[in-house]
Amino acid sequence: PLLYAVYALIHGALSGVYPYPFIDAGQLGYARVFLNATGLLLAFVVVALLLIAVGRLKDPARIRGQ
Repeated sequence: PLLYAVYALIHGALSGVYPYPFIDAGQLGYARVFLNATGLLLAFVVVALLLIAVGRLKDPARIRGQ
């Protein structure tokens, strides 16, 4: 994902076309784009942690190796 984001920003800077509106640095500026990317990363981390927690609550014996 990080490499794709770098590619998308470089490609967008050269062509003026960005694949998603939340990374349109031409319209939003790079500070806002990096803030958006950080928010997206945090959202994915929260969802991942929630899925891990649900998995552990669903089958706690598997976590202890029983």
